[in-house]
Amino acid sequence: METGRNMARPATGGAAVHPLALGSGVELDLLEHLHDHSIGVPLPVPSDDGRRHVGDVLIQQFIDGRPPRDGTDWRRVVEVLTAVHELTVGWPHGRGGVLIAFSLR
Repeated sequence: METGRNMARPATGGAAVHPLALGSGVELDLLEHLHDHSIGVPLPVPSDDGRRHVGDVLIQQFIDGRPPRDGTDWRRVVEVLTAVHELTVGWPHGRGGVLIAFSLR
């Protein structure tokens, strides 16, 4: 399985494959919660039987993007991070926090 820097690159089918230690699924619930509130996040691609992950393997949609380039982009970053913060007040923390990847739309 591919590891390291290339994990953010799309695997076959335009998805990213991540080996994870998935505990309670709170991280996946959080991604769905943010998605439901119009935050662009990489949602899990369900298995044929509907599971969000199989064992410790998670396949997520690939979100194409680029680093912020100018003041307008950085203002959008602040807007999205502010929205994420507001949407996650009181949200249970996972193992040391949650890493969120989002798309500037």
